[in-house]
Amino acid sequence: GLKANGLDYGQLVDSGFFNTVEKLVEEVLANRDIVYNLDNIRFTDDYTFTHSVNVCILSLLVASGLQLSRSALKEVAVGALLHDVGKLWVDETILKKKGSLTPAEFDQIKRHPLFGFDILSEQDNISANSIKIALQHHERCDGSGYPYQLQKEEIHQYSRLVMIVDVYDALTADRPYRKALPSFKAIELIMSFKRAYDAEMLRTFLDHIAVYPLGTALRLNNGDLGLVVKNHKGRPFQPVVRICKDGGGGYYDPPFDINLAETGHLFITEILSEKERDRELPLEF
Repeated sequence: GLKANGLDYGQLVDSGFFNTVEKLVEEVLANRDIVYNLDNIRFTDDYTFTHSVNVCILSLLVASGLQLSRSALKEVAVGALLHDVGKLWVDETILKKKGSLTPAEFDQIKRHPLFGFDILSEQDNISANSIKIALQHHERCDGSGYPYQLQKEEIHQYSRLVMIVDVYDALTADRPYRKALPSFKAIELIMSFKRAYDAEMLRTFLDHIAVYPLGTALRLNNGDLGLVVKNHKGRPFQPVVRICKDGGGGYYDPPFDINLAETGHLFITEILSEKERDRELPLEF
């Protein structure tokens, strides 16, 4: 299965989709301008390169729920892959700074969508819609974004999609100034700012993301401990959990599966760290 950011998306979509993605990405990489830009990104900043590829794959995954045509998916792929190309014109020391940025440095970072627009507008075979993703991926539907403080429909549909994926991938990756957030924390953070995002895009995004990756150890409100064994499309917060241990510390023999989407009274109260998981659930289930 295809993995990005440690998540395996094969459990959420069929293999036919992945064949489509691979073909689309192959087509995209057949474009010399795109490969030239990507090589420059890779040379300048390894994180930006990895992030760009992740955002491309995740954006295609989410876009597959929007009934877009193949040519539209290709525009999304190109725009998502090159959304941060403007960072080539940002001082490298600012990009890689470990501490917090000064206002002047942040102003420089905030210009990368405009730089991206300029870089891609010079190139013949990149569509206007793909270029809009580079320009608008930091806009927000409530007008709180940059560079133009656009709102709702003023922002292109593809940009409204990629902005969510961009934030999610950034939050779930290790950065010089902070550790990666687990998936569910990143989603909680995005949901706490949900007015900034397009409601339909957010819903489609949640339909295609594994909030609790397989093997996540968690505690339910009745004290039981278990591991996530399956995720449902459309029910990201209610996975199937293999219950291994009761609240008193006794093991269930045999363990049993509970589908949280079908039980009204059970819900997740705690996610265990890897250390806690190894201590509480040392056995293989």
